[in-house]
Amino acid sequence: MTYLHANEGVEHAHLHVDKSIGDGFYVIFIGLCLHAFIEGLPLAGYKILDIHAGHDHGDGHNHLLIGIALHKLPAAYVLALLMRLNSFSTFKYWFYLCLFTLMTPAAAWVGSMVQYNMDWTRYLMALVVGSLLHVATTILFETEQDVHHKVSWKKLLALALGITAALLTL
Repeated sequence: MTYLHANEGVEHAHLHVDKSIGDGFYVIFIGLCLHAFIEGLPLAGYKILDIHAGHDHGDGHNHLLIGIALHKLPAAYVLALLMRLNSFSTFKYWFYLCLFTLMTPAAAWVGSMVQYNMDWTRYLMALVVGSLLHVATTILFETEQDVHHKVSWKKLLALALGITAALLTL
């Protein structure tokens, strides 16, 4: 069985084909599904947390849902690519793609079945945001191929621009 290490970033369209063929696909698939499920858990309590924090946008949008949907696009692309590389039948291709697609809504449903209170909602948000930050910083700081433990000026510039854009949208 072939394993893909978490810091190699399959959920963000970074792929090592030799580790993704055969049994390696199922390890990756389970990891992507677990990742999608965990991200979906706080969706049911998100609006309550947003309003309680005095941060209601009043536009009727669930910003966490939009962020997760955009975040899942590269993962779905890589999943589809892996299934093509593994020569999956059309049925298996759509079965696994639909199963992956249902993970986040299923987690939101499970989350809504749990009696939500502010503490649980905060804990779930902390788990989701913490995992997103972990993945983002791993990709940002640990994927340099040619320089060990150094960050290029291009990445630092992109980081500074991102922070500036975030601060301007407050």
